[in-house]
Amino acid sequence: MPNYYAQLDSDYWDHPKTLRMIELLGPRGETIPLKMWSWAAKFKLSGVFNSPAQLALACRFKGDPTKVQDALKDAGFLDPDGLTIHDWMERSGRGIAAVEVKRAKDHERYMAKLRGDSTGNPQENAANSQGVPRVFHPLSERNGTEQNRTEQNSPPPPVNGAPRTYLKRGRRTRKTLDQIAQELKAEEGAREA
Repeated sequence: MPNYYAQLDSDYWDHPKTLRMIELLGPRGETIPLKMWSWAAKFKLSGVFNSPAQLALACRFKGDPTKVQDALKDAGFLDPDGLTIHDWMERSGRGIAAVEVKRAKDHERYMAKLRGDSTGNPQENAANSQGVPRVFHPLSERNGTEQNRTEQNSPPPPVNGAPRTYLKRGRRTRKTLDQIAQELKAEEGAREA
């Protein structure tokens, strides 16, 4: 499983939300959101928990699960529904999507290597199967350091067969991982052009 990262602001330790957690849960209350974010980055990429019990498990909170849920809601670390991490997709969604895109590209490269295709480019691989000689192009060849800039991979499949949704930065519309992956590919193509 790839490593994802939860973003931590430099003012976290002195932020009013953090201080509110200490007020509500006592000493070490500031570690609760960190545990929640770390667990979500590994097991709940959507940032939405199934139940207060799962949330308490993620935070390593012993006691009544609704107590930690209420404290996180009151401090502003959870949305009003009590199960969604506040601004999770705005802060971590793009990073998660980028890792998923890279993972899909790595998988495609691996599969191409197993097929004996040195480029990983599906269009070029199809041409080679018809007896057409392959033409070297520095942007489409792989030498261990260069990446195929023209590769068109399909978006990564959802984990466990369930679609995931993300909030796009600056807007309150839900985006699927596939949509974010396509946007990242388009941005990468625009930067290269």
